[in-house]
Amino acid sequence: MCDKTVWDRQELLNRVGGDEELVAEVLKDFLGSLSGIIERMDAFLEADDIDGLYHLSHKLKGTAANMSAESIRKAASILQSAAMEKKTATLPDACKALSNEIGRFLKLR
Repeated sequence: MCDKTVWDRQELLNRVGGDEELVAEVLKDFLGSLSGIIERMDAFLEADDIDGLYHLSHKLKGTAANMSAESIRKAASILQSAAMEKKTATLPDACKALSNEIGRFLKLR
């Protein structure tokens, strides 16, 4: 069973007109996009690269929204806002929260 707060598979299935093969393909692509993302995020954080964090979180937010992966989308949105507003004190916690949500998604697989 899929935790809809993490990933609403049925919503994605509805969005693609019930095409199970397309869901499988999109899921494979999304999982591929998550590969190494935590490491890149940590590297941006370590280097104080706020622009890198902004762009990473912006892209992930859109991809997660398309996947109906709401918890990742929300966490990416929080990180994106913190980076955009240059709230450097909140960036480590926002990165940690996003890492946790990615981990929750990966456990569903």
